[in-house]
Amino acid sequence: MLRESLDQGRLAKRIELDYFVKPHPWRRAMQLVVVLVALASQRSGLSISLHVRQRGDVSRAGPFEPRHRMFGNDCMQCHVAWHETPERTLPAMS
Repeated sequence: MLRESLDQGRLAKRIELDYFVKPHPWRRAMQLVVVLVALASQRSGLSISLHVRQRGDVSRAGPFEPRHRMFGNDCMQCHVAWHETPERTLPAMS
């Protein structure tokens, strides 16, 4: 019943065709959020890369925990070995 009462002319009169052209505070706020997030991620990536270049110790492990020092470098006394190989988990790689 609703579809029958709305033809193309009546429907065009109900819809604002320039709705997205008009400025709206929420659209402006979302644009600002996108720009700020992009700048923040760029800045954090730059600061991380500078830290790595200056110190170079991001991926190095620190000293052993006091509870682990008695094992030295023999981690297999407590930890289970991981026996998965790339050929087994990723057959397309072999």
